[in-house]
Amino acid sequence: MSRAFDSPSAGSTSASGMSDPSSLDSLPAALLQNEVARISRSAAFANSPRHRRFLEYLVAHALRGDGSRIKEMTLGIDVFDRPASQFDPQQDTIVRVEARRLRARLARYYREEGADSLIEILLPVGSYAPMLSRRPDAMQVASLAILPVVDRGGVPSAAAFCEDVFDALIDAVARVPGFKVIARTSAMRAGAAAETLTDSTDALLSSRLGVALLCMARSIATTACCG
Repeated sequence: MSRAFDSPSAGSTSASGMSDPSSLDSLPAALLQNEVARISRSAAFANSPRHRRFLEYLVAHALRGDGSRIKEMTLGIDVFDRPASQFDPQQDTIVRVEARRLRARLARYYREEGADSLIEILLPVGSYAPMLSRRPDAMQVASLAILPVVDRGGVPSAAAFCEDVFDALIDAVARVPGFKVIARTSAMRAGAAAETLTDSTDALLSSRLGVALLCMARSIATTACCG
C-alpha cells in the first residue's frame, strides 16, 4: 500500500514554505526513486559519480529502514572503498568531507534544475540519515507530461479523434498557471513505453522525461462518439 506524507501534526510547514523534515518512508518508494533518478541526471551531479553513489546508498538504506544506523565506518568501506583493516575515521575524514559536499550539491540542485520538485531530500548536519521536506511553493512550476490517448473501442476512425483529444488536453493544461507541460513530440515518443505502467516504470518514465508528474488518460470509449 502506498504511504502518504505525514500529517500536518507530524510535519508542520515552516515560515520558509517548506515542511519540517520527515523520514523517507513517509513517501512511496517509487516516487523517491524517481526523485533520486532526476537528481542523478542533473547538471549538479552529472560529473560526480561519487556523490551519486553516496546519495543512492543513503536513500536505499533509509528505504530499508536502517538509515539511522548508518555509521561513518560503514560508509568509508562501502561507498568510498576504504580497506576495512586500515580505515580510521578519526584520521581519514573522507566521509564527513564528502557528506558536506553532497549537501552542497543537493542545495544547488534544488535551487536550479530541481526548483519544480514537490519534495526535497535533505541530509541533516551530523547525520547520515536522509530526510524529506515537502515544497508547497514548487507547485508553482510543476513539470508535467501528458501521455497520448489510446482508443480501446476498435473504431476505425478513432485514431484521429484520440489525437484531437490529446492535443486538446495539452493545450488546456498548458494554459493553467503553475504547470510546465513538455512538448507533444516527447510525450508521443513516451506513449509506447507507457502501455503497461507499474510503480517502477512510472518512476522510470517520469525520470526519462524529466518531469515531476504524469497525466495518463490512457484509453477512451469511442463507440458512441466516433462510430
